[in-house]
Amino acid sequence: VLESRVHHPQGSTSKQHSSPAGAPALTVDPQIKLDPTTGFPPNTIFNAIQMVSADDGWAVGGWNQGINNNNNKNGIVIAHYANGAWTLAADDASGDVLNSVSLDSASDGWAGGGISNLLLHYSGGQWRVVSAPNLPPYLSLNSVQMVSATEGWAMGNDERSGQDDLVHYLNGKWTVVPTSLMGLQSLSLDSASHGWVVGGNGNSQLAQYDKGTWQNWGRPLPESFTSVFSISPTDAWATGYPIPCSCQSAPASSASQAQASSRQSALAINRPLSGNVGTNILHFDGQRWSNVPLGLPTYDTMEFITMLSADEGWAIGLSVPPPNGPAYTLALHYQNGAWQVTNLHIEGQLIAASFPSANDGWAIGLNGARNAIFLHYQNGAWSVYHR
Repeated sequence: VLESRVHHPQGSTSKQHSSPAGAPALTVDPQIKLDPTTGFPPNTIFNAIQMVSADDGWAVGGWNQGINNNNNKNGIVIAHYANGAWTLAADDASGDVLNSVSLDSASDGWAGGGISNLLLHYSGGQWRVVSAPNLPPYLSLNSVQMVSATEGWAMGNDERSGQDDLVHYLNGKWTVVPTSLMGLQSLSLDSASHGWVVGGNGNSQLAQYDKGTWQNWGRPLPESFTSVFSISPTDAWATGYPIPCSCQSAPASSASQAQASSRQSALAINRPLSGNVGTNILHFDGQRWSNVPLGLPTYDTMEFITMLSADEGWAIGLSVPPPNGPAYTLALHYQNGAWQVTNLHIEGQLIAASFPSANDGWAIGLNGARNAIFLHYQNGAWSVYHR
């Protein structure tokens, strides 16, 4: 399976970012040699994408000069879509990586990542590093979502303590909201007052944000969640893969055992707890999470889900036929109440996607040579973007 994150080489350290008032805008570093094929730094991987409109969008990630290079360098990458083309907007050799991007408008947004609570703010047409002294110093932010210019959430993992944290942006400050969850992967809010966070790394993690508090649903099933999208308090979708297990659900680890237990009884995951089971898509109807039968082979994996409305959405990932692949991009389209496989016939994997409309969208991923690729969906068909 192809990796969808830029990892720090063993023994390397990430530069601590600081952001005094009036921090300089991030730009393209002329010292970083670009790959002439892609127009981005070597071995670039884009981890997140958001299209503000059909004509404006952003993708963020990281690059790595290569672990076999004695003078190894790596850092962040930001790409901008405008005037019909994806171009490099900023990069650096900080040793960090961006994992998520969220814009509440064409002129304001945030990106997060790193192993040093790396937060970037987009304002005035520029990306700048923002200091967040209230956050743990080694917090790696995996997901950021803004619900307005003045409020948003992020989540990540402290790479030294192993603790996962939720982070709230309000009144111009980022502050930590303690949680007992572990292995968080994805965050989605449908409003300032409601949303979901999911994850799992050997166990299942699931929590709902409602009426100003995060409520832990416990560990109700042997499922590792990879992505979640909340449409409304009564409609949400998630992707995940089964954790091989012949055991029953583990007890909740939150302070309120009784509350989590009552939620656990509302789950209806209709699949065996052992044996070969393929990737899963799950739906929340306001009362319970239910597994949606897909009939996919066990070697298909859905990594990311996004919904355009209650009636349409996309799930993307990869398919690795046995015994050794190669991997092929995979997309599922939700329409007319059912998920249908879209055959892309492109070697590689898809990591994330964003759709400004039902007829226009983009997906990011890696091709078979492990180079970053953009796929464009337009008028019912996918095509590989060429610069």
